[in-house]
Amino acid sequence: MATTASPTSNPFSTDFSSTTSAGATPVNDILLGPGYIHSVTVDNTASGASNVHVKLYDDAGPTVGGTDPAVILPVKAGEHRTFEFRCFDSSGNYTGGLKFDTAISYAVVQEAGTSGTTAPAATVNVYLTVTSTAT
Repeated sequence: MATTASPTSNPFSTDFSSTTSAGATPVNDILLGPGYIHSVTVDNTASGASNVHVKLYDDAGPTVGGTDPAVILPVKAGEHRTFEFRCFDSSGNYTGGLKFDTAISYAVVQEAGTSGTTAPAATVNVYLTVTSTAT
C-alpha cells in the first residue's frame, strides 16, 4: 500500500490524499488532526475485484473490526464511484464537507459493518479531497 498526501496552495487550502492498494490496514490520521472530507473516489475496477466497503473513522488510530466507523461507503466489484459530501447549516449556508472532529482515518474491507476485517480481493485505489480545520 502506498499513500501520498498532496497539499495544494490554492485559496481553499484543500489537500488530496491517495492510496493505491488500500486494504484492511488503516491509513491513519491523514491530516494530523481534525478536518473535513469533501469527496471520496474509489476505484474498484481491478480484475478479480470483490465488493468492498470503505470505512471512514473519526479516530487517529482505529482498530479495523473494533472501532466503530463514522461512515461506511459501499462499492461494488467493477465500480469506480465518487461520493461527495456537502454540509449546510439551518440557514442553507455551506459549512464545508463531512466534519471529523478528531482525525480522518480509513480502511477498505470486503464486509459491511464494524466487524469486517477481510482485505479486498484485488487492488482498490482510494482518493480523498480533504481540508484541515487548522487552516
